[in-house]
Amino acid sequence: DAAVDRGPTLAIARPPNARAACGVQDEKQVTPLMRAADAGPGWEACVSALLRSAAGRARLGEVDCAAAIVQVHDEDDEQTAAHYAANANAVSTLRLLHKTLPSCARAMDVAGANPLHHAAAAGHTEVVKLLLNEMNVDRTIADSKGWIPLMYADFAGNRDMVLALLRVHLGAQLEAMHVVMNDHGSRPKVIGVLKTLATVPPFYDALNAYIANHLTLL
Repeated sequence: DAAVDRGPTLAIARPPNARAACGVQDEKQVTPLMRAADAGPGWEACVSALLRSAAGRARLGEVDCAAAIVQVHDEDDEQTAAHYAANANAVSTLRLLHKTLPSCARAMDVAGANPLHHAAAAGHTEVVKLLLNEMNVDRTIADSKGWIPLMYADFAGNRDMVLALLRVHLGAQLEAMHVVMNDHGSRPKVIGVLKTLATVPPFYDALNAYIANHLTLL
């Protein structure tokens, strides 16, 4: 049976008159598209089929369309399918979502974090590269507390990701962190990043310049 080879795409089988499968939500407003994105690499065919399903129903005059489905937020954390993909290191899935709705790369969850914050915290290098280099997400983009992705990576203990993010636009990221320096909860996180910088010789000049401009840190 040819259907056997379709693997996870079988999950979207539905009667002809049923609502587009990827528009269905469970009690937490989690959609099949989110679950497929969360499954990680290898589920791109399922994601693509779900997006085609939504687009097809839209052509028949129904409200659901692929772009609208990509925008759906779950109930608990207000994450979108793009957040799920970033957390799951699903690079190809994130590309599909972005092609359908470019703004998904900047979607915010309940904390104001976007997919780049999530990927940085998880240490997913290829997802971070995709968001920065292909989707043009600003590495100084801040959540509702003013935290940039660099701070998420440091908070999660992903030193390699911290160093990777700092290799470009170091000064801009230092200034972005300085904005939240006086916040009681954020200051220790900023200090943590600065301590990491102090252990890497190539960053000494930038760190010294930053401290020279902000002598109150001493």
